[in-house]
Amino acid sequence: MVWCFSGLTLSYVIWGYLQELILTTSYGESIQFHYTEFLIFSNRIFAVVLGFLLVYFRRESPKSLDSPDAAAGFSLFGNAPPITCLIASVSNITSTWLQYEALRFVSFPLQVLAKSTKVLFVMLMGRLVHGRRHHLSQYFVALFLAVGITLYRLSETVLLKFFSSSATNDSHPVDSSDNTGFFIGVFLLAGYVLTDSFTSNWQSRCFRDYKISANAMMISVNVCSAILSFALLLLYSQLGPVLRFLLTYPSCWLHIAVMSFCSAIGQLFIYHTISRYGPITFSCVMTARQLISIVLSIVAFGHPMNVGGALGLALVFGALSFKIYQDSRRSIHVPKLVSPKSNCVV
Repeated sequence: MVWCFSGLTLSYVIWGYLQELILTTSYGESIQFHYTEFLIFSNRIFAVVLGFLLVYFRRESPKSLDSPDAAAGFSLFGNAPPITCLIASVSNITSTWLQYEALRFVSFPLQVLAKSTKVLFVMLMGRLVHGRRHHLSQYFVALFLAVGITLYRLSETVLLKFFSSSATNDSHPVDSSDNTGFFIGVFLLAGYVLTDSFTSNWQSRCFRDYKISANAMMISVNVCSAILSFALLLLYSQLGPVLRFLLTYPSCWLHIAVMSFCSAIGQLFIYHTISRYGPITFSCVMTARQLISIVLSIVAFGHPMNVGGALGLALVFGALSFKIYQDSRRSIHVPKLVSPKSNCVV
């Protein structure tokens, strides 16, 4: 358990820190990295290589373990039709792109808190895709998450106005363009949460309908995502500029490589933690990881914080903790079928 907690926390804390560093700080003379598609491509390539290495060294087929031809050899899509993995890949690329772009308009702590509202969208998509019904208390959890995030955002706005007026000796609020950027960030985050929720439910449906293994899902989605993201690099003529940027600023290349490696390693810890200890333990570990990432971001990048922001954080993580408690109580009375984490491609 200590190994899983340490691996998950360390890999994703480093991943989150480098993500914010790459997308929000400048290399050289105020030059920022704007090639989001290359970040997606790099992450997926590392995940594909790691997935194939696991298949090779473990002598496992990525097909379903329940399939009678599981030992028949390698199959990229396992038992699932290729179109199902392609749909998961497209939605995954979309959600990842929206997540990265949102970081240009909202702070990393606010983004992490906003991601926690994914539970509401997962419930919505679960209703649409699977016809699932949810208890009223789950909607109250989502409500408290929304209130906590709103409090944190309001605290950011108040502090930014205070620091702005102090620096300019002017009592006028921050320029309206800041609010415009914030609403763009909110729109991107909403799109991320919606598409990521669809991805998780779609992959869950693939696990259920085609008995596809975790290896098959991880490799097939990442292969498709790598091909699609590389095609986008060519389509928008970004391959040449991004390579010149990396040659000019080699430290950026190091940051991207470490970030992609941590992302790939983190996926392995996700699969292992859920398969061995279950989704409740995994939720506890990831909630703790999110809190550590927020604290690190506040300290390392100087995000403002006051009592209102701290209260917002407390509401969000209190609601998440209550949800974990509810899930654990249900697992005592309801037989639990542990399936691989369906939205672990980050």
